[in-house]
Amino acid sequence: MANRNIRGQNYTIRIENNAPIIKAELKRKIGLMLIAIGEKWRTLVDKEITVRRIVDTGALRRSMNYKVDKSAKKVRVGSPLDYATKQEFDNPKGPYLKPSILDYKESYKNVAEHIMEE
Repeated sequence: MANRNIRGQNYTIRIENNAPIIKAELKRKIGLMLIAIGEKWRTLVDKEITVRRIVDTGALRRSMNYKVDKSAKKVRVGSPLDYATKQEFDNPKGPYLKPSILDYKESYKNVAEHIMEE
């Protein structure tokens, strides 16, 4: 819908299409949200690794990273280290990745809400 004016005897109504502006702002905020969630996760996974004492050299903790896929609206998290999967599933001290995601759902929700309110 194009912008247009409607004039009457004692009034003028201006109709504007702000949909492109709103869509662009929403896209920008979704991108910010995904990055903020990735950063929040990195902090939380670091905490989980530390609390569970899954630390020898610290390489696993330092290797934790995330990748944002804006088109799919996803954040992929993990580590490129070969032994990261073994540490997650076969460690007697328990997993670190799963709790860093599932135990903090409310925290991620708060991050997203904060960005949408800005």
